[in-house]
Amino acid sequence: PPVDLREALEAIGQDVMEGTSPRRALSEMLRRGTKNMPGADKPAAEANRRRRELLQRNNLDGTLADIKKLLDEAVLAERKELARA
Repeated sequence: PPVDLREALEAIGQDVMEGTSPRRALSEMLRRGTKNMPGADKPAAEANRRRRELLQRNNLDGTLADIKKLLDEAVLAERKELARA
């Protein structure tokens, strides 16, 4: 639905009456949103949740640790062979 100007002005007006600057009040209203208009906090929280989910599902730390271990073992074996020669 379109933005409810009355609701937006009430939210901004309340913050201004509490001592917040109009610019800051507008910024906060856009961040928090109103009853009928989602703010920027909700999509940001959803993006962070999705990012954490993807990082957890595609965690490469274990894979990279396994690769490092295999490379270390290969280097050690190669050094042993070179030391015998």
